[in-house]
Amino acid sequence: MTLTEAAVWTKKIITGSAIFIAAALFILLIYNLYQQYQISKQPNPSDIPQNSFGALPAINFPTSNISSSNYSYSLDTETGQLPSAPKIMKVYFIPRTGVTLLAPDKSKALAQKLGFNNGPDTSSSTVYKYDDGNGGTLIMDLTTGNFHYSKNSLDIPDQNPNNKPLTLPDNNTIVSNFKNYLSSADLLPAELNNGRTNVTYTNTNNTDSDQAIVSIWPDNIDKVPIVTANFVHGLVKATVSKYKPGQVSINQVDYIYWPVDKTTSSTYLLKTPDQAYADLRSGASFVAVQPPNPNVSITSVFLAYFEMPDYTPYLQPVYVFQGPNFAAVVPAVNYQSVTNPTPQPTSAK
Repeated sequence: MTLTEAAVWTKKIITGSAIFIAAALFILLIYNLYQQYQISKQPNPSDIPQNSFGALPAINFPTSNISSSNYSYSLDTETGQLPSAPKIMKVYFIPRTGVTLLAPDKSKALAQKLGFNNGPDTSSSTVYKYDDGNGGTLIMDLTTGNFHYSKNSLDIPDQNPNNKPLTLPDNNTIVSNFKNYLSSADLLPAELNNGRTNVTYTNTNNTDSDQAIVSIWPDNIDKVPIVTANFVHGLVKATVSKYKPGQVSINQVDYIYWPVDKTTSSTYLLKTPDQAYADLRSGASFVAVQPPNPNVSITSVFLAYFEMPDYTPYLQPVYVFQGPNFAAVVPAVNYQSVTNPTPQPTSAK
């Protein structure tokens, strides 16, 4: 082979090798892109729901003749759009307690702390009734410890010692009075003590009102607030009236508290905000605050946990659609996504 032929063959080998290497790199690039595409199509492990409780029961909203489909909606959020939302969210287990041997004694001790010394009426094995001898009645559920009572108002002087007309205290004082009252009866666990509060007056403010309703909600869970069907009032609330300077007379109390087992939870797939908004417009929601006219402006949309007055084994998330004089809630869990129910947990106290 001459030097010229060797040079030609060397050039062909170099050129062929370059083409082969370029082709190999191109194929490798295509393969890596394909692999990344396949990975992108796979769900993120952190977005895969556990569904450990199996198929969840639908949230049992209060019966209402008002449908959210009766209204037209405009999105007037800060962005003019629906917010983003996580793909999955925790559902928490709420243990159901039962009547124990100590329940009757605990019931009577609590009744006495609350000022109801007569009774109980034991015509029911699970519901005890007491009275205070002054027209007040207390009804307590032994299975839950929840209760309702009403009392006659205390005698209220027209004026305080400084000859000034009595008025209700401000919001903070009313809340403080109620919390101190609950604490004195061992009815203020940390979840309630740290929860949000609200005070509504019979008139526009404390100076023009004779009564007010003070409510306490359990503290946020995972930074998510808890809402109720009433929306303005919680399940732990009291009706109070003016009594003495800086004090109130507590005339009526509703105490419904469901301790959540924060150690027992499972993640579930959520509806997208668009799906929840479609449910709102179609009527698959509960209107908590009815608007005065059919044109509703939605200024905020957020996730919350929905608490019911009747026992339910699970604390479930909802979408809250809120605006001026309007609030509605839509179940947030995508129930149709649960195809493989598993046994539900049990718990006893």
